[in-house]
Amino acid sequence: MREPDPGLEDVALRYARGEREGDDLDAFEGRLAADQAARDALCRAVESEGSPHPGPAYRDRVRSRLRPGGLWGRFARRRTYRGHPALWAVAGAAVAAVLFVAWPGPTPPAPAPDVARNAPAPTAPDRVPAEATPTEAGVYIELTNFDHLASTVAEVKGRRDRWPTKRPSADLRAPKAGMKQG
Repeated sequence: MREPDPGLEDVALRYARGEREGDDLDAFEGRLAADQAARDALCRAVESEGSPHPGPAYRDRVRSRLRPGGLWGRFARRRTYRGHPALWAVAGAAVAAVLFVAWPGPTPPAPAPDVARNAPAPTAPDRVPAEATPTEAGVYIELTNFDHLASTVAEVKGRRDRWPTKRPSADLRAPKAGMKQG
């Protein structure tokens, strides 16, 4: 590998600092385009200078761009997603209100068709239930609603108790002591 040219490195260092102007600048940029040694010298010059530190004015501009101040700045700043959460909440509430107002309510029942109006009258049943005697009717009239309900419940329970229940016998549930299971 060739030894670096100290003059070329000095020119590259001045170029990296921005000290070259006019024809010198154009001549060195032309040399950078054509000569690999000039590009290597520029790389070494930038590395020897270290990392450049931006000035306080530049830092303030970046800070103001990245963090807009105030309440309005937080709401108005550019986001990576579409819209703002408050905007989506308002839009959802508006859609819900429109649907609530515009949605049709329950429809009234349809009128009976003409066929039902022209149907024959129902006939009396073949078997007529036995009428209550005047004494039975008087007893039920004198009862309060609670008494009437209690007597009806007792009557239903009595009917239920009259029917036989289907319960398995005790010997089917538990095996006998002398029998082997198998």
